[in-house]
Parts: sequence; structure tokens; C-alpha cells
Amino acid sequence: MLLFKVVSPRDDIVVGIEAAQLGAGTAPPVQRLAAMLAEKGQLTLWQYASHKDASGALVQAPLRQIVVFRNELLRIEPYATPLAIRPPGAAKS
Repeated sequence: MLLFKVVSPRDDIVVGIEAAQLGAGTAPPVQRLAAMLAEKGQLTLWQYASHKDASGALVQAPLRQIVVFRNELLRIEPYATPLAIRPPGAAKS
């Protein structure tokens, strides 16, 4: 999973997408995601948030699926985290 911060005038959220969904290419992942959004007009992505797993360790876990709409006021930037990233559908530990 690759994480990105989506910044709008109202708020900002962290979203995730599988690298395979971005397709191959030499452009950075953030540019490929922006191109997909510009082409399709909207994307269904996973919203991510930090969460404690059963052992008490912090992880980045999927919260819910959301739809991001193309908007001139929207900004997408890479999101780096030192936490483990749990993919959607992974068993909660």
C-alpha cells in the first residue's frame, strides 16, 4: 500500500492505494495518482488512520472506503509513516 495525504480547503486525510493499481511508469507515484484522478474524475480509495493493534503496537490501518473527486483546490502529496501499513482485508491483530 502507498499512502498519500489529500489536502482540501476543508480538511486533510490520509488515503491508501495498492501500488499495482497505479500501474507501471517512470513518473513518481503521486503523479500517477493525480493523473488517474484527473482522467477518471473520481477515485474510490481507502482512508487510513493510526490504530493500535491487539498487541498495542501502532499501525496505519484502513478506516473506510471513500470517494475522492477531482477538484482544482485539491492537493495530493506523498505521506511517509514510520508505522507498519496494514492492507485492506488483512486480519486485525
